[in-house]
Amino acid sequence: MKKKTEQKLINFIDAHRLIDEGDKLLIALSGGPDSIFALHFFHKYKRRFKIEIEAVHLNHKLRGNESGKDEKFCEQLCDKLGIELITSQVDINKLKEKSKKSIEEIAREQRYKFFEYTASKLHSSKIVTAHNQNDNTETVLLNLLKGTGIKGISGIPIKRGKIIRPLLTLSKEEILDYLKQAKLKYRIDKSNQENDYQRNIIRNKILPIIISEINPAIHEAVFRTSKNLRLLASVIAKQSEEYYNRYVIADDNSIKINFSLYEEVEPLFVDEVLKLTIEKFLQSDVSSKDITKLKGLYNSQVGKEVKFKENHSALRERSFVLLKRTKKTNFTGAKIKVGHSIQIADQKISIRKVKNSRFIVHEPGCEFVSLNVENPTFTIRNWKDGDKFIPLGMKNFKKVSDFLTDKKVPSSQRKKQLVLTYRNQIVWLVGLRIDERYKITTTTKQAIKLCLS
Repeated sequence: MKKKTEQKLINFIDAHRLIDEGDKLLIALSGGPDSIFALHFFHKYKRRFKIEIEAVHLNHKLRGNESGKDEKFCEQLCDKLGIELITSQVDINKLKEKSKKSIEEIAREQRYKFFEYTASKLHSSKIVTAHNQNDNTETVLLNLLKGTGIKGISGIPIKRGKIIRPLLTLSKEEILDYLKQAKLKYRIDKSNQENDYQRNIIRNKILPIIISEINPAIHEAVFRTSKNLRLLASVIAKQSEEYYNRYVIADDNSIKINFSLYEEVEPLFVDEVLKLTIEKFLQSDVSSKDITKLKGLYNSQVGKEVKFKENHSALRERSFVLLKRTKKTNFTGAKIKVGHSIQIADQKISIRKVKNSRFIVHEPGCEFVSLNVENPTFTIRNWKDGDKFIPLGMKNFKKVSDFLTDKKVPSSQRKKQLVLTYRNQIVWLVGLRIDERYKITTTTKQAIKLCLS
């Protein structure tokens, strides 16, 4: 039985080309049965694969003294086998106090962060994590219930970057039987028996019923399906990337999704492109709710905005959706005198007197107004609902909101639109139009130059 399990694992590693001659493996060692199996297996077969092995252990401090005992156990085992072990500690509960993420998410992030750091430090070519078929089944069911899409239900990838997961070919039962026959000791995490986490509920309550009542070989069945779905997911991912490059324009602070995507591409790929877009935008995992929110903007009114995480939002424009990162600003308005300038975000407004209004030279970004007042003080502020002015060339008042609509000013720019006022009258819709009442005429005694840069 032992030899059969070992050969099954060797065949899997060879078939998927998980290890190359000369590799330096870093084995993630928790002290539990799976990682202990992995450590002993690669220690035994390091000559066969022509590799070097080292180990890494992260103490999460989640189980009090038990966590310390896990670390000590790993140290003693590696010392006995002559394997270098790198250890570290992190207080997950303290990190949880400052995060909205679950303890499981935080612990996972910290583990992989430490594994990657250690691999870089030791020049390891591969990182081995000891996920087995049971873990894969739990992941698939969890993601299926969350509605994460094809990628989610394709399970745990066999390899991703430096990380390889050779034990995915084995069930938990095969690993435990092997350890029992080989009389190898390991640590038990009793928290796995508690149903405080979703994964534990699936492991301890749902899967036993499926195994006894429906399919005793569910882990093998799900693993086969996962492999097929991964192949399908890779094809979809490749095509989605092509659609992304065709319909999405990205820069450092924003992403534009052209509405042609919705009109020309099959719904399956639309969802995948939106998911890819949000992943790039938020730099984090995407939920089905995120995709639904973004998708809903297509049939919304121009100007409709939805929020994602802090300082990240999506805005419906006329022919595209704009995803943007926004910087918080506390600007509520400011006074500005002639001869001065003011910087507001990325806009600079300056006001200067003109010595002779008869010899005005027009410049890009500048307007000239007539105000027969010595050293007037203006107010610069964001426009607001109800604001009206008489646009240059017109006779009647027009709402600023209607003027912006007529000019097809994008919703993302409308919110930042400034107005320059004098005694509560709009003198200049900054960068767009002055008020008819302040135009230069033959009776102008004092001309003022307004510039936006």
